[in-house]
Amino acid sequence: MEKQRIHLVCESGLSFYQLLTERFQEKKFFDGPVPFFQSSEGVYIIYGEKYYYRNKSRVLATIIINALSENKCIIDIIVGGGSQGLTATFGSETSFIKKITKFIEALCEEKQWEMTVVKEKKPIKNKSGEKNDRKEEMKKISPL
Repeated sequence: MEKQRIHLVCESGLSFYQLLTERFQEKKFFDGPVPFFQSSEGVYIIYGEKYYYRNKSRVLATIIINALSENKCIIDIIVGGGSQGLTATFGSETSFIKKITKFIEALCEEKQWEMTVVKEKKPIKNKSGEKNDRKEEMKKISPL
């Protein structure tokens, strides 16, 4: 399972959600229809599957848009699947999460919205075997 967090400054969480859903459907980004719904006030969910031929399996992506304020939202992308039984994913989860992030990045550039990709570093183990949490690293992508 892979995950990605994005901070976004845009017109509104609802307008981003509507535009993203519309573009996913236009570009046939997922296999089949793009299910979406509003789970509560300011929280929107989109999900879809993609088939990967290299490992003959499906990968499911869930995109959660949480509108924090009028023009700020947090986007969580969670991707899982991509393997059958005990076989490896062959990078299908990572590949799919990158495609979704790039798709959102292109949309933000078009609309001149500010997007920040949050890179979460994996915990490291010290000599005694305890995990030390690393802080999140942020990569800011600003419009031209």
